[in-house]
Amino acid sequence: MNGKAHDGWDQAAKGAQEPEATAEPETAAGTTDPDVPAEEDAPAEPAEAESASGNGQDGVPERPTLATGVVAAAAPVFAAVPPRPYAPGAVVLAAVGVGLFGAFALPLDRPGIGWGLVGLVLAVAVWLVARRDGEVELSAGERVLRVGWGSLAIGLLAIGAVRDAPWLFVLCVLGAGVAGSLAAGGGKSFFSLFAGAFSVPITALVRLDWVIRGAAALRVRGSRGRMLVSVVVSVLLLLVFGALFAGADASFAALISVALPTVDGPAIVRGGFVFWVLLFGTAGACLVAVKGAPKAAERSPRTIALLEWALPVGVLVLLFGGFVTVQLAALFGGDQYVRQTAGLTYAEHARGGFWQLSAVSVLTLAVIGLATRWAPKDTVAQRLWLRVLLGALSVLTLVIVASSISRILTYQEVYGATVLRLLVLTCELWIGFVYLVVLAAGVRLRGSWVPRIMVTSALTVLFGLSVANPEHIVAEGNMAKVSRLDAWYLAEMSADAVPVLDRLPEPMRSCVLGPISRNLTADPSWRDWNAARSSARELLARRPLESLGDCDSRGLPRPY
Repeated sequence: MNGKAHDGWDQAAKGAQEPEATAEPETAAGTTDPDVPAEEDAPAEPAEAESASGNGQDGVPERPTLATGVVAAAAPVFAAVPPRPYAPGAVVLAAVGVGLFGAFALPLDRPGIGWGLVGLVLAVAVWLVARRDGEVELSAGERVLRVGWGSLAIGLLAIGAVRDAPWLFVLCVLGAGVAGSLAAGGGKSFFSLFAGAFSVPITALVRLDWVIRGAAALRVRGSRGRMLVSVVVSVLLLLVFGALFAGADASFAALISVALPTVDGPAIVRGGFVFWVLLFGTAGACLVAVKGAPKAAERSPRTIALLEWALPVGVLVLLFGGFVTVQLAALFGGDQYVRQTAGLTYAEHARGGFWQLSAVSVLTLAVIGLATRWAPKDTVAQRLWLRVLLGALSVLTLVIVASSISRILTYQEVYGATVLRLLVLTCELWIGFVYLVVLAAGVRLRGSWVPRIMVTSALTVLFGLSVANPEHIVAEGNMAKVSRLDAWYLAEMSADAVPVLDRLPEPMRSCVLGPISRNLTADPSWRDWNAARSSARELLARRPLESLGDCDSRGLPRPY
């Protein structure tokens, strides 16, 4: 740990691993021999040194045995299971600070600017703790990658300040959780990336006691430490008593409503929930960033014979080639193929086999990954077979991906765009990009960077889609088909689509925007502010909605 002991982390962790005290050596008379040093004065040996002793016959490690001759448990799945950690005082302060700020600034019921601010504070807190107490040495490239993941996490949470669509923001929050966990734990292979993506929440759940034990390591040293405690206590008193006074008097509440939340039952429950979630989440992120994610046990590379992997992959290549050849007209026939095929509608052509083809493109990635891992690469012939078969499989799968994209574009052209269709199209484009990456890695048969590219590109695509405003794109694409517009669907959109829907002719405009306007309630405080909702309210204030007499009795637009 950078050669320093901070707040009792090393001492406590070391003490947790020391064996129980044994009796001091005695002389024949039963008294302690002063010439024999006590065991507690002897330098402590690392616990790992005992398990790293010699191997048995044929190089196979012997199972460790206890002093009584009983065989000990087998080695764990992870090569290095960290001991029961004790948090340094900085981790406890960071976790409590982020929890309090989140309870004050995070709006749970809607997207708002508070999400991005909490994400920024959490990221800064984890970075400061990792910089102070970090035990993992990172290369320059690894640091850049983790900074990129952390920036993506903050950016995805910041989408809450500009987009109002709930479904989109839920995806952003989930993506931010994955990106933030990877920023703390890292990862290279598929396994380590999967473990890294969930390392923070798992650590926060299974290591609850270490935060409580770490509170005992807090020490106030020097005038700066005492001043920090004084500032923290002052802020806590200000928040608690200020909020109570705001709840007791309306005039005082109006005066400080911009800064402090009012105290009521739901607000207390919501704030308490946010506080504890952020406290343990921040603590888990700090522990992963300081200690590093658990490492997978090293295993010898596993290979199979050339024929054993080439036979199933070759069969797949033949199957894919036959499918593409027979269905070439259906794959790319589009409008002409539909018109020339009796009894085939656009919906049947676009939807027929779409999900099956999408599943094929995803499953083929797993086949390519397993073949790359198990196939031998010792000779020139083995490497050539690997390049040819996997390259052919990738190219044919790219054709199938292009077929899926063609089908969904045809469906959207005829029946209009929807958010689901846009998401499916985006996913298919991303899968196509992944196969191009796989082809590039297959040229030199070096694909250790492929898993990172896949995860990072997926998070980047999600962020880019959020910035592009998908509901705005869908509404814009439907504006050209006003005569057969699905007004019922458009009325279910969020404030993100209001600038486009505001251009609809009356009475359709008022019928479509009526249900949306009912959800455009004023943001109760600065933490709930959202650019899309604010812009929509301004538009509707400048041009109020007309009478909804042409809408149905429930206030929804009649089908046109």
